[in-house]
Amino acid sequence: MSAATNEIKIIKSQLVSYLQNMSKIFVVLFNTQTNLTVLLQLIIQNWTRNCDIKLGWIDDFDKIVFKYVQYFAKFFQLLKILKGHEHCISSVKYSPCGCKIVSSSHDKTVRVWDVASGEQIQICKGHTGYVCSAEFSPDGNTIVSGSWDKTIRLWNVELGTELMKLDGCSSLVLDVCFSSNGKNIVSSLYNHIIWLWDVTYGKGIQKLSGHSSSVRSVQYSPDDQKIVSASHDKTIALWDVNTGERTIRIWDVESGNQLKVLEGHSDSVLDMKYFPDGQTIASCSYDGTIPLWDVKSGKKINGLETRGSCAYCVDISPNGSMITAGFANNIICIWG
Repeated sequence: MSAATNEIKIIKSQLVSYLQNMSKIFVVLFNTQTNLTVLLQLIIQNWTRNCDIKLGWIDDFDKIVFKYVQYFAKFFQLLKILKGHEHCISSVKYSPCGCKIVSSSHDKTVRVWDVASGEQIQICKGHTGYVCSAEFSPDGNTIVSGSWDKTIRLWNVELGTELMKLDGCSSLVLDVCFSSNGKNIVSSLYNHIIWLWDVTYGKGIQKLSGHSSSVRSVQYSPDDQKIVSASHDKTIALWDVNTGERTIRIWDVESGNQLKVLEGHSDSVLDMKYFPDGQTIASCSYDGTIPLWDVKSGKKINGLETRGSCAYCVDISPNGSMITAGFANNIICIWG
């Protein structure tokens, strides 16, 4: 065995030991809201004390420090609390540019917020029942919302005015979603039905039936050719937009197999979102926690401060730098 190979093995062994020793320290530091710069300094100081780093290995050491910077980027601090809603928050979504947030609430309103200032910049009124879902169009100029008043409404973002009302729904609207081209909307209803709508003409164009209980959420695939739905019948279904047929019930799109079980919540999970890099998931639950999960390992890597209330919904900014959540106590929080 060459001296270089032996040195690498020693370094790897030291690094594993170092990580094990530091893991408990990190938990304490994060719980005390220690400054990120201090954390990085501790990492470097502790590592250099315990490992005799030679000059020729500095490049590799820099790579390790860089990986720690990426890791700590997942530890978010509370930046803003948005107040204005008069009832619990049912959904929060970032705009495509990440500079705005749209929220819906059981106070029957849809509101638009400026992320930088935390100020409410628009309120959309017109629904006569709980608003369960709202999101921006792909161009960021329009909002779609769905309500227990059995209507879907389109709103002008800048003016807050109603552009169109789709009132052909036969039941409470639980979720709405734009297609990626902005031409269509998919909605899920309490009576187990999924409806597709043409935005230009405001007409229902397709009805999807097959779930045996209310459909909690729906979303288009990136190519707009399929729709995925989640129902209280305990299934996730994939639908072909062109034929309206339910092709498979899925967990993993390619294999149909369950890949990971993320264990840690002590009550029903209400919402979850991937980070843009696909490596981390944020979730919220009736247990009042908002943990972050490492997708590869299935382990919880951090949790967000929840101010003693239950978060009903969560979303990640397009660049992955911020998290927002809507709470039962009428507030919206932003972490970054």
